[in-house]
Amino acid sequence: MRMEKIIFKQATTKNAGFILAELIVVIFITGLLVAIAIPVFSTTIGYCILDNSARLLVLDIRSLQQSAINNESAAFNIFFDNYYERYFLRNGLAAYKTVSLPDSVDLVFNNYQDSKLFCAANGKPAGGIGGTVTLQDRQSKKLLYVIVDQIGRVRVSAIVP
Repeated sequence: MRMEKIIFKQATTKNAGFILAELIVVIFITGLLVAIAIPVFSTTIGYCILDNSARLLVLDIRSLQQSAINNESAAFNIFFDNYYERYFLRNGLAAYKTVSLPDSVDLVFNNYQDSKLFCAANGKPAGGIGGTVTLQDRQSKKLLYVIVDQIGRVRVSAIVP
């Protein structure tokens, strides 16, 4: 019995933990890795939000084209409000959908007359003239272009048209 107490005491008094220097090194390395990863992560998230916004705009343009075809009307249009970073899907002057872009995305430029894209009754851009809408991520300054060609095809591109 005396021998068991001595063995038990030796096992419990043995240094089984980490020393302070080891903990400081581990915390320092972890902090360094986090400091490197956060900017990369933020840039990636910003680009994903930009890409999502561009694809939503493409979807809305295609929806507008389909509405013009279904109603056989040339009154359907999109009005781009560059100042407030939003756009309106309209039937004539009445907006039936308003889309505000996320805070991290800028509506930089569009080359449509009076910032309006009109669809003819066949879904093509009115007058057969296509155009471009430029979106930009505020943090990374990356640009995406939503391009509508003269026959009505809509696409997203990272290359300047």
